[in-house]
Amino acid sequence: MYLIGFIQTAKPLVLINPEMFREVTGLFNWINKFLNSSDFELDTPVTLENLTASLNKDVPVQINFNGYAVALLLGNDEVVQQHTERFVYTDKFELLKLADD
Repeated sequence: MYLIGFIQTAKPLVLINPEMFREVTGLFNWINKFLNSSDFELDTPVTLENLTASLNKDVPVQINFNGYAVALLLGNDEVVQQHTERFVYTDKFELLKLADD
């Protein structure tokens, strides 16, 4: 199993809105949809081969975004859980209701 989510780069122990995938190809497809070329430009293209090689290490993969204090964190489920303390799902919050309070 593979896990991906967002982290704050200053507080990388909380995984925000994690998604789980059974296969590397599902994870790869999610990344490709999120990192579309009209919104993001990576120095090194993400390929299935590079992703598979990175996921075989015992550390999570972190993809930083220039100018933003968030990053993607991904890896084998066990590896990501060892490097984070908790998961937070922001889609569970009624953000518009909280803004009115």
